[in-house]
Amino acid sequence: MGSAAGSSIDRVWRASQLVPAAKIDRVSPLEIDLVRSAQAGSASALGMLLARHQAGIRVVALSILGHGPDAEDAVQDVVLIALRRIGTLRDPAAAGPWLHAIDRLSPALRQVVLLRHFSDVTSYEQIAAACELPVGTVRSRLNQARAKPAEALLAAADEAYDDAAARNAAGAREATDTLAAARRGEFAAVVADRWSPGLHMTSGQGYRGGVEMAVRGMDADLGSGVRQKFVHAVTSRDCTVWEMEMISPAHDPHHCPPAVVWLMSHPAGRVERLRLFFPVVSAGRTAGSPAG
Repeated sequence: MGSAAGSSIDRVWRASQLVPAAKIDRVSPLEIDLVRSAQAGSASALGMLLARHQAGIRVVALSILGHGPDAEDAVQDVVLIALRRIGTLRDPAAAGPWLHAIDRLSPALRQVVLLRHFSDVTSYEQIAAACELPVGTVRSRLNQARAKPAEALLAAADEAYDDAAARNAAGAREATDTLAAARRGEFAAVVADRWSPGLHMTSGQGYRGGVEMAVRGMDADLGSGVRQKFVHAVTSRDCTVWEMEMISPAHDPHHCPPAVVWLMSHPAGRVERLRLFFPVVSAGRTAGSPAG
């Protein structure tokens, strides 16, 4: 999504916040209770808020963007922005409840939604590069996914959500444990224990291979003095995204891009596919291009 489109969606969001602070004294007690319940993790409360305000959001979008696909995109994105912001979803404990909207999507839809709304890989172009998909396919999948959150939240009102928060926390622990093991020279053992021996991997440089390439690449990075620092993790039922900071050695400060995303698929428990992606790259390169 271009910066102009993103700015328009942000304008729609600001103009149609579920309960703007300036109007808090003019809303009903029921509305306030719904907001508070949604912030505490109630899926049914958020579903009811979205249902109550979707028509108003659409009016705001049409008034800013006019009739057409941009307005429709903005309406659906505002719904998902509400999902993200009402519980400060970058906090895994707060994100847990809302990921159950996500788990009801197909695997193909889950992957692009996780990137779009729960990571820093947010533009259509970056998601397309990370998932090795055409931009049009990314847009289509996000459009399919956007129609489902309110319905899914209402349907999931009585489900327990603690497992999703625990799953995110476990993903973060696994990421930090994996990096620590790699620094101890034990990355191969971690891969053998947790990843499928038939792993399909695509490296940040565009090379394709399996387990041996993953181990060789990690050893080469460490041997060059490159270190990865864990930043953020989000996990659905069969897809995990790890965001890492990449730290070049002091003697070669431009050795590697500043960040890497590990995009992993694990439909049967073990990681079967791994794609490394550089969302922010060194000067002179574009997102998704091979690194030096």
